[in-house]
Amino acid sequence: MSLDEGHWRDRLAHLTAEHGVPGAALAVHHRGGQVSVAAGVLNLDTEVNATGDSVFQLGSVGKAYTAALVVRLFEQGLLDLDAPVLSYLPGFRVADAEVTKTVTLRHLLSHTSGIDGDHFLDTGRADDALERYVESCAALRQAHPLGAVMSYCNSGYAIAGRVVERVTGDAFDVAVRRHLLDPLGVERTVSLPEEVLRHRAAYGHVPGPDGAATLAPRWEHRRSMAPAGGLAASAPDVVAFARMLAADGVSPLSGERILTAEGARLMRTPQVAVPDTSLAEHWGLGLMLAGWDGLAVAGHDGSTVGQGAMMRFAPDADLAVALVANGGDFGRVGDALFAELFSALAGITVPAGPAPSGGALPAGAQQWIGRYDSVNVSMTVEPGDEHELALTLTLGSLAAEHLGGTTFTGPLSHSAGDVYVARHLGAGDWQAVVFLELADGSRYLHCNGRALRRIES
Repeated sequence: MSLDEGHWRDRLAHLTAEHGVPGAALAVHHRGGQVSVAAGVLNLDTEVNATGDSVFQLGSVGKAYTAALVVRLFEQGLLDLDAPVLSYLPGFRVADAEVTKTVTLRHLLSHTSGIDGDHFLDTGRADDALERYVESCAALRQAHPLGAVMSYCNSGYAIAGRVVERVTGDAFDVAVRRHLLDPLGVERTVSLPEEVLRHRAAYGHVPGPDGAATLAPRWEHRRSMAPAGGLAASAPDVVAFARMLAADGVSPLSGERILTAEGARLMRTPQVAVPDTSLAEHWGLGLMLAGWDGLAVAGHDGSTVGQGAMMRFAPDADLAVALVANGGDFGRVGDALFAELFSALAGITVPAGPAPSGGALPAGAQQWIGRYDSVNVSMTVEPGDEHELALTLTLGSLAAEHLGGTTFTGPLSHSAGDVYVARHLGAGDWQAVVFLELADGSRYLHCNGRALRRIES
């Protein structure tokens, strides 16, 4: 299968309809060719059609941009990835005094700081939003010891963004524009809402009372969280960014070198193994890393309130793909499209997701019973029958906005080893729940990228 524009437009239209996605755009680059297609509408109320150049919120895909910006500043000699954050932010503090003194940008970009990561405080629209946010981090406790394991950390990226402000002298949105987006040559990648208004922009949708998509309560933007996921962009712009990373740092649009070859490869170098390998095998600097049928693949996913994006690229196959969407189960759309695209264009089979083993629980299953906790999520594992445990997931307010509810319950089935699976987020696919014990004897549940410490057995 080649880059047949009609075929991929039809596939996108079929999959978005099947999975309740109001609108989406897909861009694909492969060996000198590129297609950009769209389906559906940008807003169910206005019924404005989605187009290939429409702008959607990227959510956490923006973390890859923040990491690229930090690496660019590192290569310019403005900061050191392994120097303590405290050396750039003298007033920086978290609850753990030792972490305050020793945490580095490398820890923040690879999600190994252990700082509780789902601290979503809105500190306003002024230029001091990140400064005020970092001040609020003084009370953040450790989800795990520094460097002990990977746990997704939005707050770490906000802290890294504040470092960017200090070393450049610019507000973060100015710095990302001046030092990354303008040199890259993208024209439909923006951060502030007033910049989004210049473009054909998507509005988010969330599940309504009957489960059908309805307009999100707001167009999500918190300037305090901009480094963790404040960008909006068109799918072709995301592909251009991915191609820069895949091409060892040279922009395909401007021809400018954004990163050295070493810097681009550093972002793709594993920094830490991920317990939940269905998410990624390793995390680099701002990138999820995996091997698909022997092919090295990097990328990131992201979601906001009612919108989201998925990016994947494989340097050895000269293949880069981006999906942007405004609601529904866009993750299943992306998974299906990526599997088809990588099969058709790179000749590989994308690994299947986790699934139950079909057998009885292993002998040691009961040792994981207990309550596991983080800032925005709590999970309780309880006894079930011989074939499964029981899982209850309780979400904080922000996560509940994304998923249309606060509590989900269901069976927890064994998959392999200490990996279990559940359909606890209301979706049809199985999601991995991985149990682990750290060197200090503390026990954790790892799910959706987060490490949740067991607080009650």
